Amino acid sequence: MNFQGLLYLILLFPWRYCTYHHHQIPQYHGDYHQEIQNFHDDVGSQMGYPTGPPPSESYQMDHQHHPNYEIPPESHHPSPSAASCLSRIRLAASFDPQISTKINRFIDSMRIDRLRAYVCERTAYFCDEAQQKGVGDLFHQFDRSIEIIDRVKGQLTTTEKDQLNMMENLNDTLAEQTFFVYKFHQLNPVDLAVLTSAKTSLTTALSSSTPDAALSKAMGSFSPQDLENLATLPVAHLPEEVRSHLARCQITAPEVVHDTVAFLLSVIGSKHNN
Repeated sequence: MNFQGLLYLILLFPWRYCTYHHHQIPQYHGDYHQEIQNFHDDVGSQMGYPTGPPPSESYQMDHQHHPNYEIPPESHHPSPSAASCLSRIRLAASFDPQISTKINRFIDSMRIDRLRAYVCERTAYFCDEAQQKGVGDLFHQFDRSIEIIDRVKGQLTTTEKDQLNMMENLNDTLAEQTFFVYKFHQLNPVDLAVLTSAKTSLTTALSSSTPDAALSKAMGSFSPQDLENLATLPVAHLPEEVRSHLARCQITAPEVVHDTVAFLLSVIGSKHNN
């Protein structure tokens, strides 16, 4: 066959070839965004809430230790079912950056309450019941942190609540992060240590799980354009389109095909409600 004939076949039957695409699996950072650290001080004078650096260590040490709390262990390891669930959320985040953006935002501001609510909401899309329970059990280990956060929120003044409402109405997530970072750094050292330990432990738990290799490979066969095209199709047509695509890539193991179809449907559904 001459070169022209070969080129004709390639153009006529492009489905015979499959290219794998690298989708970066996110690593949740758990460090304050640079924007928070460098947040402009003039916002404070305009809106009336503090945006300066956290109080000094001597200021924190002047506060009396809370008698009912002990600093928790440095790490809390997720169960195998929880780790499997969190790995699926990590994989989904490589196709929907909003997932990692929100998780990082809640980690950075030590909003363990918001982090729990958001992650548990995502588990409904990507995890089975046992996995969802495992993630719920993981977050139960940080109930003390959420109690501290609830207490801080309950002690906000009317003015501070109005300021937060304004931030939410303006969708000013950076200002809201700055506000809570400042408030948490006014806590006594033990309570602050509880939040800091929870932040560190959850960052590790969320980032350390490795997605299933077969599912990752199958998802890697889809380009961003493929996913955009699939998102425009009626839901009823998606499974067959995904199966056909995987078959062209010689991915035919029934359990992998089934899992990939379910996962892709979940990614699309999660994106629409994120």
